[in-house]
Amino acid sequence: MAIETCLGIGKIIIADKGLGEPKDNKGIFVVLSESGYLKEDSLSFMVPMAGTRNILVHGYDKIDDELIYGILKRHIDDFFNFLKQIRDSYLSKT
Repeated sequence: MAIETCLGIGKIIIADKGLGEPKDNKGIFVVLSESGYLKEDSLSFMVPMAGTRNILVHGYDKIDDELIYGILKRHIDDFFNFLKQIRDSYLSKT
């Protein structure tokens, strides 16, 4: 849900501001970074999370719930950081 929400927020901003069309979910975060809505260093977490979302949604592999939970638990601050960056940059550009 957290990954999907970040992607949804990104899609809304991209559409609202007429930013470049991302080629895939990973590209959503790249476009946000290139447009000044997300710091480049956040890409090292957000881009792989977009790929993780695809695995979770489409079930490409057997999913290890403990592994996914551990990753999300360790990186919950990265999700909050994403939201803060988006909030701050979106409000400053409005």
